[in-house]
Amino acid sequence: MSMGIDRIHFAGGVRTTSRAAAVSLCAMILLLAGKSGDARSQSKQAPPPSAEDKESIRIRNMLRAAEFRQWSRDLTSMGSAANGVYLEVLQDPLAGSLEITRVLSLLGRQKGDRSPFIPLAVRLLQHKEDGVRSGAASLLGKIGTADHAPALVALLSDESTTVQSYSARALAEIGTSKELDAFDRRLATKHSADYPELLEDLKQSRDQLQKRLKEAKKKE
Repeated sequence: MSMGIDRIHFAGGVRTTSRAAAVSLCAMILLLAGKSGDARSQSKQAPPPSAEDKESIRIRNMLRAAEFRQWSRDLTSMGSAANGVYLEVLQDPLAGSLEITRVLSLLGRQKGDRSPFIPLAVRLLQHKEDGVRSGAASLLGKIGTADHAPALVALLSDESTTVQSYSARALAEIGTSKELDAFDRRLATKHSADYPELLEDLKQSRDQLQKRLKEAKKKE
C-alpha cells in the first residue's frame, strides 16, 4: 500500500518525504510549540509577592539602613508585630552581623513573651562577631532563665571585654549560686585584657547577683 508522497517546503528549498514522516514531523513541531507556550504561560502566571513577603522585605530594608536611627523608632513602635521577621533574620545564615545586633537590641526593648528567641540567643553566644555575642548575652539576661545561665559563664573570659561585661550583667539577672562561684573564680584569675574598670564592672555584677539571691532566699 502506497503511503503517498508530499512536498514540505523549507527555507533551503523543497524536500520530498513520505506522508507518515510529514505527519510525525508536524506533530513534533506542534509538541515543541506547545511546551514553549506552556513555559511562557507559567512564567506569566507566576504569583506576585504576598503582603507578608512585602512586609518582610520592608522591615529588613529598615534593619539594614545606613540611617538606622530614624527607622529604629518605627520598628520599636511595631513591637511584637515584627517578631516574625526578627525570627527570620536570626535564622538566616546569610544575615549580616549589623542586622542581627539591631534585631537583638529591638527585642530587648520589648515586653511580653519572647521565649521563642531564647534558643537563638543561646546559639548566637558563639557568633564570631563580638557585637553579636554581646547583644545575645544582653537579651538572654532579659528573657532567659536560670537554666540558660551556664551558657553565659564561658563568656566571662571572652576575648572581648565588652562581651565579658554584658555577660556579667546578664548573669546578675538570671544566675544562681553556681554562677556566683563562677564569678569568684573569674575574679581570682588574671587575664591579659584585664583593666581596673572591667574588674570593677565584673565585681559589681557579682555583688548584684549575690544580693538578688539573698533577697530571693528571704522570700522563700
